[in-house]
Amino acid sequence: MPVWLRRSFCTAFIAAAALAAAAVPAQAQDDELCVEEKQAVEALQAQLNTLIFGGGLSDRDVATLKSKIDQAYRRYCECRRFLGLPTPHACFDLPFDIWHLPLPSPGMSTLTQSRAGTADCDMLEDRYQRALEELRRAMAGAKKNPETYNDKAIARYRANVWYDLDEWCACLRVKGVSPLPAACGSPPVKAPPIDEEEEIRQKKPGDEKSGGKSTGGSGGGKSGSKPQRRAGRNAGLDITPGLQVASLDTPSGKVHVYLPDDMRAGDRISGAVIAEPRGETTEARADNEGRLKGYVVEVETRERSTAQREDYLTFMIPSVTSETVAVILRDRDRKVVSRIEVPVEKVPADRPAPRIFET
Repeated sequence: MPVWLRRSFCTAFIAAAALAAAAVPAQAQDDELCVEEKQAVEALQAQLNTLIFGGGLSDRDVATLKSKIDQAYRRYCECRRFLGLPTPHACFDLPFDIWHLPLPSPGMSTLTQSRAGTADCDMLEDRYQRALEELRRAMAGAKKNPETYNDKAIARYRANVWYDLDEWCACLRVKGVSPLPAACGSPPVKAPPIDEEEEIRQKKPGDEKSGGKSTGGSGGGKSGSKPQRRAGRNAGLDITPGLQVASLDTPSGKVHVYLPDDMRAGDRISGAVIAEPRGETTEARADNEGRLKGYVVEVETRERSTAQREDYLTFMIPSVTSETVAVILRDRDRKVVSRIEVPVEKVPADRPAPRIFET
């Protein structure tokens, strides 16, 4: 058996074992809340096992499918974390950064803490648990009535869970509760390693002689590079390993759009959108929060109002694109308030079309 085939089989077996170990009885009911994400992982894993045993796969085919499995498992992990559910250890053990799009830790924003300062933490916990139960019922109802409990409705239920979790965690932080529940913690973020092609691309003439390696390549947030800052129209872009944060400035505050640092042409991207109102007092911040709700974030013609409770903006990067995509903030009159260009990696023209497609 070829070395690459043995290695791929071992990787497939380890990934399947990790997924099976994660599905302990205590998580069985909660897995229904992220069932689509989990089924996507299992379907791709079964596809890889079938193709490996059938033979005829090139190294590139195996790498492509394994990358899709990692992406699918990432979505499964992010779904569980978004709902404040226990996260499988495999989420932290993957060879690259599973937290591709880290959400802010629940309850960390100044605005949320100001709202929850006088709240009853037990009441907020009960509300969070009720939101989880409502989501469970919605997921069960989707099997019988998919038109009523469609994707958009389920997204709203999930967003409600995050919103209630955020307020509960904020209350606990303000009251000084320690230790905090696991659902309120932030996950470890691993910087993805530089692959061989990227390392070669970042090297400059003379680096081989000195043994050094350039960290100023155009890749932005790759491992080993320093945080970068780019400017736009009333906006800034902070690039760190694994993450790009576009900060769009307005007179009433800032709107932050969290995006992955390795976006490529043709990718489907999910970004977190967080509004941060200005103000020295609670009243001033609440007033500015109301103004910010009239703004709309636009990325590649996809829009998301800052008044919505959902934290995600999902969009598709065209397969033929420039080296950047524009993140735009518009006011109530559709006028552009701020704009920033976010780097996008082009797909090499000589890359063959993959023979395996997403399910």
